[in-house]
Amino acid sequence: MNDDPEFQLRLVGYSRREVAEFVAEVRRELRELTPYQDVRVIGRATAERERAPAVRVIALAQEEADRRIAEATGQAEQTLRGARELADQILLEARRRAAELESRVAQTLEREIASRVGELARTHARMVTGLSGMRDVISGLLAADAELGPLEPNIYLDLVPQQREMLAEQM
Repeated sequence: MNDDPEFQLRLVGYSRREVAEFVAEVRRELRELTPYQDVRVIGRATAERERAPAVRVIALAQEEADRRIAEATGQAEQTLRGARELADQILLEARRRAAELESRVAQTLEREIASRVGELARTHARMVTGLSGMRDVISGLLAADAELGPLEPNIYLDLVPQQREMLAEQM
């Protein structure tokens, strides 16, 4: 039997299969330590003397098993604490990064919106300037047309006859 068995660590403690195999091996060895006692052949006194060392070995084995179980439990609890601390750190870092990313996205959106609003304001100003210029041109044309005076009725002679009759009735 191996004096100090090594078990693989798992997230929640030792491998159950390896611990079960170790316990089975200890039980086999304990059975081998118990001598075959035939009271009829050896006698009761001899059997009791031979049993005493086996009882001591069993007691020592039980103490060792209890010690190793306590040690394994302590290591499992320590591993679990470490895993929880690591998970808390990872979660805290993820939250920090999410807040940072959210802040950067908000800043980028604000800059993009400001840029688009500025572009729309410039386009609006150009359109107002263009429309104002068109208004001035149309106003000038209307003023020039007004100076020419009213139109003569003969100007409509090239219209189709029906339209001419309608215009004549309206005048």
